[in-house]
Amino acid sequence: MASLLVLAGAQADDIADSSALQGFLSNYVPAATQRTPTSLNGYVPQGLSEAEYKDFDPLKIAGDEEEKSVHKMLNNSSIMPMPVSLAAVGVGLVSLAAMLLVRMQRGLQSATIVTNSGGLGSDMSVAMAPASGDNLLELEAPGSSINGAAVLETKISRKENFRRASWGQMSSKNLQPLTLCHATAVKEEEMSRFITGHPNNNITPYIANLVGRDLHKRTNHPLEIIKGRIEKYFAGLETEYEVFDGEDPVVTTTQCFDDLNIPPEHPGRSKSDTYYINDETLLRTHTSAHQSEHLRAGHEAFLCTGDVYRRDEIDASHFPAFHQMEGVKLFPTVDLGGETDFSDVDKWLKSDNCAVIAADLKQTLEGMIRAVFDDPDLETRWRDDYFPFTEPSFELDVFYQGEWLEVLGSGVIHSDVLARCGLAHRRGWAFGLGLERLAMVLFSIPDIRLFWTDDERFHKQFKSGDVITFKPYSKYPPVFKDIAFWCPEAYEENDFNELARSVAGELVERVENIDTFTNPKTGKTSNCYRITYRSMDRSLTDVEINALQDNLRDRAASQLQVELR
Repeated sequence: MASLLVLAGAQADDIADSSALQGFLSNYVPAATQRTPTSLNGYVPQGLSEAEYKDFDPLKIAGDEEEKSVHKMLNNSSIMPMPVSLAAVGVGLVSLAAMLLVRMQRGLQSATIVTNSGGLGSDMSVAMAPASGDNLLELEAPGSSINGAAVLETKISRKENFRRASWGQMSSKNLQPLTLCHATAVKEEEMSRFITGHPNNNITPYIANLVGRDLHKRTNHPLEIIKGRIEKYFAGLETEYEVFDGEDPVVTTTQCFDDLNIPPEHPGRSKSDTYYINDETLLRTHTSAHQSEHLRAGHEAFLCTGDVYRRDEIDASHFPAFHQMEGVKLFPTVDLGGETDFSDVDKWLKSDNCAVIAADLKQTLEGMIRAVFDDPDLETRWRDDYFPFTEPSFELDVFYQGEWLEVLGSGVIHSDVLARCGLAHRRGWAFGLGLERLAMVLFSIPDIRLFWTDDERFHKQFKSGDVITFKPYSKYPPVFKDIAFWCPEAYEENDFNELARSVAGELVERVENIDTFTNPKTGKTSNCYRITYRSMDRSLTDVEINALQDNLRDRAASQLQVELR
């Protein structure tokens, strides 16, 4: 087995063959509903002959809504023809147990999914065994430690070797499948690119699953709409800007940090803030990681957009993956009066040419942000700031709906950054902005997790080129859970946030430190966190959230070496 996800106490070897599978079912499925397997690929209900079984139609059992989902799965071009059968059906309790043998082309040859229920709407468990030689990313998001999951459909993502499978829990009212989370089947070599086993590797399957989604290139997506507005504005300027939006998110520490004057001791380089593959490669933390490579290649005016990754706090405006756009413009030497000697940095910073570049930067970006907001009279203000890779540096704010909002950072490209590119004789400006920040404001999107949803109730609201106010389609109640523990000396709060993401995925809406206490006698510090669980598309149950919380407590103790209280 290349990888195995097992819930409800089943062991990996228990699912490896049909006889063990029967034993697994006997432990978790009511006796009246069990079937005797004839092979791993087919099951005959007890009391039925092989001939009678041929007329058995499992799709009719789970109700119209589930039938639609299963048919959608079977009609998906990424699925090879395969038998699909319910593992058990109990008429008396209307209990349900299902075994679906799913075969996917490329990346996952086969996976056995077993779910069972003791009664209509009651808890179900799941076990999954990929075929030997293939790899399935373990479900660290909701399905991995809660009861109640069945494979309902698969979808092809834009990245060819990714396969996504939706998992859902059956409603107690009508067996309607409700999306819990997504698993992604990935070629073994693709997953091993992100999860390497290196001592400094801190990328989880949940994060690896986000790579390659390319939301900024998805037609009619809010991020694509904002990106399009910015690119349209720059296309109308006298300077011709090249557009890059497909660079590999895996970069080197040199690209992401050293080339940009970010010193080794900078907190942004720590494992608590950044996703490392090994000592020298990582998932980019900003699109500025590509600035120097493009400058070295001779590109003098360009826009660069892509997904970036940071370990961060958990709330409605923070997500471990988001999207940035970088803009760069070098000035022709003739526009600076032929000046090429900038060795005296203090003299340069006080020069008229530095002021000219800063003024051009501000004029360009003010025009850009007014075009994005579609308001030529939008009020703006500039604030001096500090970034290691620009000098001087500026933040741009806009006054929108009664308050000032920070929208981007920018500045004159630092002399040392240009010198590392072999361009010590040139000068120019650069800026960077977050697409989600602008989209949440302009579309009135209240939660950053919505950008990642596959729910058509979200996506059908948007159309390329148009900014439309988002209409919430649901507001499900939150579930609050607290966890308190004594922290070890090397404790990092972002490590706990990352663990919460790994356990509960996008069901975690917020993690808030509500109390910190230091024992005056022992010097030990205790933190108490309140975790807000909320689904964007369904109500959560106490059973599943309790299971998630228990899993989080166990993993916090074992992986972070905290002492639970």
